[in-house]
Amino acid sequence: MLSISFFVILLSSAALAQHYDPFNRQPYHPKRRPHQPATKSPPTAGKARVTIIDQGLIVSKQNGNGKDFEFVATVALIEDSGKKIIFDTATATDNDSKQRMINGLKRLGIETGAINYVILSHAHLDHTGHANAFQNAKIYFGSHVFSGHSLKYIGTYEFGEYNVTSHVKIVPTPGHTSSCISALVSNAQQNNIDMGTIAITGDLFFKVEDLTDASIWQGSATDIAQQATSRASIMCDADYIIPGHGPLFKVPTTAKTSC
Repeated sequence: MLSISFFVILLSSAALAQHYDPFNRQPYHPKRRPHQPATKSPPTAGKARVTIIDQGLIVSKQNGNGKDFEFVATVALIEDSGKKIIFDTATATDNDSKQRMINGLKRLGIETGAINYVILSHAHLDHTGHANAFQNAKIYFGSHVFSGHSLKYIGTYEFGEYNVTSHVKIVPTPGHTSSCISALVSNAQQNNIDMGTIAITGDLFFKVEDLTDASIWQGSATDIAQQATSRASIMCDADYIIPGHGPLFKVPTTAKTSC
């Protein structure tokens, strides 16, 4: 309950300052980030459609010391079995991210009131910031379920696998925090291309670069060994991963040798 209270209080904070990309030192303009083309037609029967509404990234703070970074979380939409699901809800201190999220849905012809479920990967405020925008949704948060209208606690489920829809399953992936969850989307499509199983993971994976540079994820892990186990499990189950702060990437075949 405390985590939910925190992110509701911080919703009205000021937008992020100007940033630049730490990898190419180019000016960073959140509103100009690429987004997927709008697809207003219904998903293919028997398939779950995954759309990245706002692609996350990690950016250096302008005029910072090179060690301070702002984390912009990925927001994804899943459409399956007639239901609409949002995974993570952007940064609490970035009102622009809320607008990008809402506008991204509108491009698809979807209003916030049409979202049935929200899945929050973990309690950090760059992932939970605008959950109350989805007033009609049930919110899955760790092992808890909340009413989106009032953020009233309405129950728990066992901290294990949980089927949300026919092709969307919540799985516990602790390590970054003890209550992290990911979504496994089977029979997934993106831009009408069959993708097999897509895992949407929050900060279990920050970005593709942390496959080869463990310091990216280990520096913020509450339990490195536990997170390593969760990462290995997800890479066994998924064909593609949408990480917390970067574009979708294909799971390398070398990661599946021990599956």
